Amino acid sequence: MGVKMTMTTRCSVSLRQEQLRMVIIVVVLVLWVVLAQAHGTTTPVDALLKRV
Repeated sequence: MGVKMTMTTRCSVSLRQEQLRMVIIVVVLVLWVVLAQAHGTTTPVDALLKRV
């Protein structure tokens, strides 16, 4: 049962992977901001600098 992938299929798959990557990045950034505010810091950069 071999599936023949056309260029359109490959493009749509790679676009979905790019969208998934962007969604993951946004979720991580939002969580970082929320956690930083929960710890009482004003920005994620402040939280990062305090850890270092």
